[in-house]
Amino acid sequence: MNSPSHSNPRSNAAPNVEHNERGSGRAAHSPTEALILRLRSLTEALETSPPKEFGAFCFLAEQTAWATLQIARALLFDHRSDHLPKSESDLFAAWVKQGWLALAESRRLKQFAELRNLSSQEPEKLNERGIRESTIEGISFVKAFLELAQTLVK
Repeated sequence: MNSPSHSNPRSNAAPNVEHNERGSGRAAHSPTEALILRLRSLTEALETSPPKEFGAFCFLAEQTAWATLQIARALLFDHRSDHLPKSESDLFAAWVKQGWLALAESRRLKQFAELRNLSSQEPEKLNERGIRESTIEGISFVKAFLELAQTLVK
């Protein structure tokens, strides 16, 4: 017998909430929102406790750069932009054409995103100090990008 006080917890559920078998819910995230959450955790890790071991630091920087690119691409697609890039190097230029970023910001994000290829380079040829400094400097631009990206999520 279903009385109003014992109704199914799923029937009055708010939209965008997933429920497990027991009826308890959690907020559902779109793929773009999930990427934004991931990028937030990566930037926080780089900012608050960057790995001392250079290989681990490079891996984290590379993951952060990739997540930045994925969010930039996803939001262009989500908004059905007329300015879809032909390559990753054109990605942030498309954001400028869309009116979302200033040219100087797009250049800084593009520079940061170039960290995505660290693992394809010979480790002994990498400038550890330069990579650490450019990564930490780039985090402020990535954080500003995150705030903008959050406003663009549909």
